[in-house]
Formats: sequence, structure tokens, C-alpha cells
Amino acid sequence: METTEGAPETPEATIARSLREDAMGEPLMDRLELVVFGVGLASTLLTLVLWDLSFTGGWALGAGIGQLSLGAIRRLVRRLFEWRLGKGLVIVALLLKTTFLLIGCWVALSVAEVSVLAFTAGYTATLTGLVLGGMLCAPRPTGEAAVEPPGRSKDLDLDEG
Repeated sequence: METTEGAPETPEATIARSLREDAMGEPLMDRLELVVFGVGLASTLLTLVLWDLSFTGGWALGAGIGQLSLGAIRRLVRRLFEWRLGKGLVIVALLLKTTFLLIGCWVALSVAEVSVLAFTAGYTATLTGLVLGGMLCAPRPTGEAAVEPPGRSKDLDLDEG
């Protein structure tokens, strides 16, 4: 993590460099969004079988808004780092995005007349999809690192002493 001049690279520069190189970021996020979409779709179809159309509509609306929010955050953060804005502007942009999300949810619930409980449960399908996607899509260590327990090193002998 050093620059060509020999000085240590800042964390922001490391993130920007990894975003530019994009060794695994895009395919990983694509798979993660696909898992989130799959969880939202599967849970919506399950509610179609178990409950009425009003509940299913609220669930689908919540899952859809959650999916859109995840995609917006992904693209917004990527652009902000590419533009090399300061941390303050990044925070302001994310707060604005969250404000628009809340306004969008309020308008959607006002217009659609669906169950707030169904909407909330559908929105949590996004969180469930993120957890499942993180477990399924996360890079796995290979070779010797896969066998060794985390936080342990072959050079560290804990029996001494």
C-alpha cells in the first residue's frame, strides 16, 4: 500500500485505486444485488400464496424500494469516490439520498394504500438478501489460508510461556 514515491497510501486513495482497478468489486456487487432481488422476488411470491393481494402488494412495494435503494447507494458511492470528493460532501450526498428514500416511502405508502406492516416486512427482505448474499457471495480464502483459523498464524506459538 505504498505509492510510487514511497509514501504510504491514504485509505481514500486505496479505495479509489481499488474502485478503478475493480478486480472483484463489480462482479461481487452484481451477484449480491442478484441475491437481494431473488430473496425479494421469492418472498413476494410466498406472500402471494399465504396472504391476500393487498398484503402482497405492500410486500412487493417494500422489496422493490429496498432494491432500488441498494442500487442507488452502490452507484452513488462509486461515483462519489471516482469524483474524489471530500468526506463531508460524501456524507451530505448520502444524507440527501436517505432523505429522498424516506420521502419516496412516505409518498408510496400514501398513494398505494397498502399495509405498512407488509411494506416494512417487504423492505426487510432487502436486509435478509444482503445477509444471505454476503454469506453466499463473499470471497473465500484459498489454499493454506482456508485451513488456518482466523487470527492465527503459523509463526505464533501460544504454548510458550
